[in-house]
Amino acid sequence: MGAWRYWWRHQIRVEAILTPDSNQTYPICTDGKGVCPPENCGGPWGFMKAREEFFLWDVLERFALMLENKKIDMDREEASKLLTWLLVYQNRFDRQKVNQNLLKYATGVRELM
Repeated sequence: MGAWRYWWRHQIRVEAILTPDSNQTYPICTDGKGVCPPENCGGPWGFMKAREEFFLWDVLERFALMLENKKIDMDREEASKLLTWLLVYQNRFDRQKVNQNLLKYATGVRELM
């Protein structure tokens, strides 16, 4: 959900209320769309500003330069940021990952999230 100091808007739709399964840990996510913004990106406004800095073609060009100059090891932090933004542009929702995080939260293993 991100930091509470930022005003992210989320849409959650309840489509049905079913009888709970005693073998299931709740809550669970049954579906979703899109990816969440990177952690600590500065809220909606910071995200929009960072998207300008990490425009898809710029990200690809910066990766290409790192590979060309063989500086991936030296620029690990930069490579990690670029990879994060490639995943943002990929925009795939990972229901399994969401449910892993919900399970950790529900069972009290918050420090692993």
